[in-house]
Amino acid sequence: MQALRRYRVRLALLALLVVVAVLVVYRLKDQQARAVTRPRPDVLVGVLFPERRNMEIKVVFNADILPAKQAAIFSKVSGYIRRLHVDRGDFAKAGQVLAEIDDQELQASAEQARAMLGSGQAGIEMARSTLVGQRANLETQRANLAKAEAIAANDARQADRMKTLFERGLVSATDFENARTTAESSRASVRSAEAQLNLADAQIVTTESQVRLSQAQLETYRAALQLAETNLSNTRLLSPFAGYVSQRNLDPGAAVSAQSAGTNTSSVGILTIQDIDTVKVQIEVPERDIARVRVGARVRLVVDPYEGETFTGSVARVVHNLDPRSRTMGVEVEIPNPGRRLKPGMFARVEVLVETRQGVLTVPAETVRLGEAKPSVMIVRDGVVEVAPIEVGVADGRGLEVVKGLSDKDQVILQGKDLVKPKQKVRTVPATGQ
Repeated sequence: MQALRRYRVRLALLALLVVVAVLVVYRLKDQQARAVTRPRPDVLVGVLFPERRNMEIKVVFNADILPAKQAAIFSKVSGYIRRLHVDRGDFAKAGQVLAEIDDQELQASAEQARAMLGSGQAGIEMARSTLVGQRANLETQRANLAKAEAIAANDARQADRMKTLFERGLVSATDFENARTTAESSRASVRSAEAQLNLADAQIVTTESQVRLSQAQLETYRAALQLAETNLSNTRLLSPFAGYVSQRNLDPGAAVSAQSAGTNTSSVGILTIQDIDTVKVQIEVPERDIARVRVGARVRLVVDPYEGETFTGSVARVVHNLDPRSRTMGVEVEIPNPGRRLKPGMFARVEVLVETRQGVLTVPAETVRLGEAKPSVMIVRDGVVEVAPIEVGVADGRGLEVVKGLSDKDQVILQGKDLVKPKQKVRTVPATGQ
């Protein structure tokens, strides 16, 4: 009996387990059926409308900032540095004295040149005074000659008359001889006056030659003095323009040579001065972009020390010649530098504006899918996701130009595009961060 009872208990337990299993299976199937028939919730995506705006096309370069002007200051005369009036970092005005070279020897040379010039001026004044006297004497000799000629002519007529009278027996031989002697004496006086006139004329020629020689010598003395005074003034080294002293290479007492400074390109100047009221950058434009970069093109420049600030300028010069090795063309950009905040040597990011396109349709670059045969974006129409193939144009820092395939009324998916598929229903909200 006990065995029968145990058998019945086991049978009852088995039946209970079967019933429980059937109930569990039924419940699971019911839940699966409900899950299949229950609608899936719509995915939430962030959308935006394509923006129609003006688009600036730029080419970007990295370059070092350079001073607008830079000059190494050399001495034009040889000597020793007596004094430096500025040091590194000092600002100098245009024409300010930067350094002085010892001028004792040049002072002596200038004084000697002045003395020589004074002597030459005295000599030429004396020669001119002599010439004036000789010209007066020449006029006197001309007058004497004229007087002697008049007397000689009168005496000759008197002698001729006395000869006629003597031949007629009207005068004595003594009277005739006296008249003839007087005429001969008058002719001798004429010859003497002519000799004196010729001598006076020759003296004038000689003195005029001396005056010309003295004048030439005077010009030589004057040039020597001018050179000495120029050398003396060149002992004061002046700033060629306003700017900062960037280098000081020599100290007071150092010897400088005008010849080496002028002929030896490896020699260093005493000082280096830089004008940074305007700065410049030199960029190398690739061959593909040279047709778009022109003189006057607007330029933006940013540097790390002034994060968030933009400095503006323009293209000042284009070389118009390509480097055959790099296939690039040199371009020089000038940037006004109020406050002299931009410093030579700063590393800059340079954007050259080469074109402005008016009213183009644009989308953020993140919305465009480029991994397919043709660029496309995902849009939402009537709550359903669609793929819209597009044709893109140029890009700037804010997005891509859409040439074809979109209108400004299309809702383009920006956020959540990787979570949806074409023909899927979605709910839209305005994209954030735009």
